[in-house]
Parts: sequence; C-alpha cells; structure tokens
Amino acid sequence: MRKISFFLALVFFAINSIAQRATTLPVREEGQKYITTEDIYFDLKEGEITESYYTTETQRKQGRYNKISSNSDEVIEVSSSLEGYLYGLLSESNFIDTTERIFPDYKNSLHLSMRVHRLEFSYIRPNAKRGITAVYLKMFADMELSSYYGKTLVQENISTEELIADRLGSDWENGFSNLINRILIEFLSQDKVLGLIKSSEYFDAADVSSFEKISIGGGSAILDWDFLSYAVPTIITSDGHGSACVVSSNGYLITNFHVVGQNETVKVKFKDGTISEGKVLRKHPDCDLALLKVERENLPALFPNAQDPEIGSTVYLMGTPADTLLGQSVFKGVISGRRSFADFSYIQTDAKVNPGNSGGAMFNEKGELIGIVSSKYVGYGIEGIGFAVPIDQISARLSVILPEIKKQNDPAPTAKSIKSKKK
Repeated sequence: MRKISFFLALVFFAINSIAQRATTLPVREEGQKYITTEDIYFDLKEGEITESYYTTETQRKQGRYNKISSNSDEVIEVSSSLEGYLYGLLSESNFIDTTERIFPDYKNSLHLSMRVHRLEFSYIRPNAKRGITAVYLKMFADMELSSYYGKTLVQENISTEELIADRLGSDWENGFSNLINRILIEFLSQDKVLGLIKSSEYFDAADVSSFEKISIGGGSAILDWDFLSYAVPTIITSDGHGSACVVSSNGYLITNFHVVGQNETVKVKFKDGTISEGKVLRKHPDCDLALLKVERENLPALFPNAQDPEIGSTVYLMGTPADTLLGQSVFKGVISGRRSFADFSYIQTDAKVNPGNSGGAMFNEKGELIGIVSSKYVGYGIEGIGFAVPIDQISARLSVILPEIKKQNDPAPTAKSIKSKKK
C-alpha cells in the first residue's frame, strides 16, 4: 500500500505536467474529424490494483510470483486529472476543435471514452537485504470511439507495460505518462479508427426518407399554467434527465435528440408523478429533435403554432431544470432573434435556459407551442442567449403533419378535468 500510495501521488504530478509529455500521436489533418473527450476515468474495484513480487526477471516473464492484492482510494483523486491529460495530448495533435462558434459542428466530431480498469505492479526483489531492483507497471483500459451523440463505432481493450524504476533510478512520472500515451497511440493508430477519423460520413445522420407521415391530433392553446404543466413531462434516462412536450392526446411527444441519445426507450414522468415508458420512434440529430410515443390516452396536449414569432414578443419556457424535483418550472423572456446554421433555423431568447430544460416548451402569450428548447450559449460573462427549435422544423424534419387551429367554440380541457380523468 505504501508503494501504491507513493506512486499515485506522483501520478497526480505526472498527468498535470506538460513537460512530461512526449506524444507521437498522429496529427489531425485538414478535413478530418475532431475528437471530444468525456468519461475518461479510473474504475478500479477491490483487487484490481495488484502487486506481484519476483526474485528474478526470468521469473517475471514466466509469471511465477507471490502476489498481494490491494487497492487505494487515492486513485479517485487522479481520475479528473486523467481526462485533462488526454485532452492535452489530443489538443497538441490538433484533434480538439477550438473554433469559436455558437453552433458546434457535430457532424465533424467523434467522441473518445477511456476506462482504466486494472493496474498491475511487478517488483523484482532478489532478496530482502538488497531490496527492490526494478518496478514494472501494466495498465489495462477499455477504449471506445463513438459518434458525437454516442453511437458506438469501435471498442477495444488495450493493455501495455512500462518499466518505471530500476537500480539506476526511478522514472515514475514519465513511466505513467508513457503508458497513457502508448495506449492512446495504439488505439488511434488502428486502421479502423484512422478510417473513421478520415471518413466524411456523418454517423448520426437520420434516414428521413424512411419516415412515414404521422398526423398528430394536437391540443389546445390556453395560457393556463396548471393545464400546460401536465403537457410538459420530464424525460429520465440512465445519463440524466430532460423535458418533453405532449403534442397529441394519444401519446405523441417531441423532445431533443440529445435528451434521448441512443436510447430506444425512456421514462416519461408526468406532473402527477405517474411514469410511462416512452418509445423513441424517430430522431433527427441535425436539428436536435426526437419523436416519442407513450401508450396513454386523453393526455393534455399542446397546440403547435408554426408561424414565425415576432422579434421582441413575450415568450415563456417550461421544463425541468437542474433536478427532477423542479419539474414544470416556468421562465419568462422575449424573442431576441431568428438565427440560421447550415440549413436549420433557431429561435433566440433571453429567457433562462438551464440543464434539464432541453426538450421543454417555448410558449407565446396565447399558450401556443412555438418552439422546443434546445440549448444555450455558454461563456464567461455571457448570459441570456438561449435557443429553441421552431415548430416548423417538426413537420419538415420528423415528417409530422401538424393540426389545424382549434376552433374558439371548442373548449380546451381544464386542469380540474384532467385530474378527474386520472382518478
């Protein structure tokens, strides 16, 4: 344990030291895909840090040893630094997109994950009097390259070993850095990985031609917050939560693609606490939309209005920010502008957009659904720049036929009638 603790203290220094880097990663060329990093961490359970003792180098190569297994909580302390270290390596090879833009180019990005799940220390100790004459470290890591939105493209389990100390001196810091470098280089240098980096294919592209027209019944336009809150449920996945908008009383919902990700089903939690399974019917990553279906009838539904909202007009956002306990929170703002990126348009607003609001509703003053909350622009000193996908994108991108305007003499259901139906 003392040796491992000492080693991990040096690891923390090594992966924060630019001077220790000596990477030979392939350098990204113009037109090739960028790489984003996340889920870079140590995942070492009981017995997955091991120490093995040998009397000679020959015994080590033959695997004849006396082994003592142990673990250290200090591994947790360096996990966050591991991601920063890999980010630095990739940045030096131009794989990190540092272009300042409001709307990132998701089509030209891949995603890298790395889970270090085993560390094996091997000590050469001829006898107790002479002490340890050499130390080797072998690292095992699960590597994964996926599309930006999480579609797995390549998975590999890679291991490599490094001599980190011998009788001539110790090189613990460089030893650990070299292990990380070698694992990353080995993975990114594989032909199948290089092929993906060089490919012009958009791996999250939606096959819109396969979408059959779906006619949604629509709902009611009414600025009644009790009513509207029943039509903006919370979406729960294994990765977190977001929001959604009920657009048909027989169970069709619209949310963001990034809320559902690669899931085929999600949990849909309504205001009354009931939870239904939502089936993901279709996705469109480009404009960040997804269509869901729950097997429920007589749901309170929103009325979509695809007309362009006026700049400066008042809008309201509803969703589940930060925590599922904050479902159906309302924020007020104005329409700040209409923005375009590629062949898509977005509604800009100064209303507050927080994590978890994604997929929620943007209403006009009539209570009509005019947009699906999508993102906000984040930066030092930047506030009040949020975006929603306008409703006209639903029809064009998800192949959904929007309803006609509900007649004024056709009364909308009230919150009271909704509650009575659920009893």
